[in-house]
Amino acid sequence: MVNVIYGAGIYANIFCKEMENNNIQVEYFIDEYTELKSLSNKKIKRLKDVSFDDIIIYISITSPMAEIEVQQTLKELGTKKVYTFIETLNLFPNLIPTCVKFTKTWHTDDLSKMIQMDKIKEFKSLLNDKKSIDLLDTIVEFRKNLIPENYPNPELEPQYFPSDINLFAHLDKIKFVDGGAYIGDTIVESIVGFENANKNIDYIASFEPDQANIKKLSEEVKKQKELYPDINFLIFSSGLWSSNEILEFSDNSGSSSSLVHIISENTIKIQTVELDKTLIGASPNYIKMDIEGAEKMAILGAKETIGEYSPVLAICLYHKPHDLWELPLLINKLNSNYNMYLRIYDNMGLELVLYCVPKSYNV
Repeated sequence: MVNVIYGAGIYANIFCKEMENNNIQVEYFIDEYTELKSLSNKKIKRLKDVSFDDIIIYISITSPMAEIEVQQTLKELGTKKVYTFIETLNLFPNLIPTCVKFTKTWHTDDLSKMIQMDKIKEFKSLLNDKKSIDLLDTIVEFRKNLIPENYPNPELEPQYFPSDINLFAHLDKIKFVDGGAYIGDTIVESIVGFENANKNIDYIASFEPDQANIKKLSEEVKKQKELYPDINFLIFSSGLWSSNEILEFSDNSGSSSSLVHIISENTIKIQTVELDKTLIGASPNYIKMDIEGAEKMAILGAKETIGEYSPVLAICLYHKPHDLWELPLLINKLNSNYNMYLRIYDNMGLELVLYCVPKSYNV
């Protein structure tokens, strides 16, 4: 049998090295999108160039939704044996600590920075369902011991639109702030999500500081405007923050931007805005923030909106170790009118989202 890794992305090299350390020889990679021709001195093939007789495939792509499509494709092509991402982690447990450290987000070698049980206990008291509480417990155990038994399994559904949480029951028309709009992928997914929830959309306001992304975002918005002329689309070439100012951010080649404190040749200047002073008279009722560690400052910049109008919130908690408890407790301090829920949508503890749904509302 020939051993093959599907995916030539961020974890592919790590998978290959660990497998071969365990005497599993990898023959080649499969990837439909990369421009690379080889990886780890092994050829990268397209599906059309692969013979599916007598091969074992190990999936290294992290997106659970994308993995479902890959599995279906491989099944249709006649693959006899496929190990999913999580099944591969169980076969090679040392992959977990290596991959987690590679993500460079919530993980640190200082356990005290990843876990503060008094604060986590306080956060747990705010959670509104058993699923959220169990997930929080799993995340804590996973941070203590990076082993398969503690692994937080991601949801198999679109992010920001959980099927088991009624986010929009009290909303007549959606006023959506997309904090961290990237190239417009959330816009497309959101329109579908709101349609599935039978909600009309007033506006979608996209905030994206990276100029390389703005061009693609604008193209996507233009396309969606033609399809949905009744929706108001707003693009802000700025990041969300606690004030209107110019900050230094790191340039990560268009994928995302992260705040830095040391200016170097790899930094760029971007405009940041305070949400409370940006959408004046058009208060949003659904705010999503996936903004590379700037969530706390952006929440402070939206404290009046959060405190007065109780918008539904979807806030990512995985960019910094202390975000896990600090952001929920901050939101509760600004407005105690929320039921809170916790869901996760990616592997290695990534795409961990806090949903805040108002218990009662003033709009």
